[in-house]
Amino acid sequence: MARKDDGSHRNAPALAWSLLLLRLFVGGMFLQSGIVRWQWLGTDQMKRLLTTWTAGDTPAAFSTYVPFLTKYIIPHAPVFTYLVVLGQIAVGALLILGLTTRLAALPALMMSMNFLLATWNKGYEWQGINEAFIAIELTLLLGGAGRFAGIDVPLARKHPNWPFW
Repeated sequence: MARKDDGSHRNAPALAWSLLLLRLFVGGMFLQSGIVRWQWLGTDQMKRLLTTWTAGDTPAAFSTYVPFLTKYIIPHAPVFTYLVVLGQIAVGALLILGLTTRLAALPALMMSMNFLLATWNKGYEWQGINEAFIAIELTLLLGGAGRFAGIDVPLARKHPNWPFW
């Protein structure tokens, strides 16, 4: 029985290049953000920022997220500063290299969701950028973006059933 050609294979190169561009963009942004925030290590910068975002009658953070920030994150801000800064650098580098891309997209997605909730009331420009990152990270997670022009390519050939790439 002959299989009908639906033409979808002709779109494969364009899809692969699109995923590569998205992967490099998100990876570059995370890496840059982590490097810029490197100076936060050993300071109370994150604590001060989150305190202002949770204060007042209309905090910047999503209203139901404020208690989480004030109870768990702000009191442990030094630990979370390291997690965010080093996490952004690691995620950025992994995405740029295309190494365990799906695995790297997961913490990127978690960070972007937290950034969205922490800046919810700061306006559409804050919401929009974080929502766009979430959509891109979901695409990277589901699309296996490291299987083209990344270190995941030989790893996927060697271990085709592993979910990390």
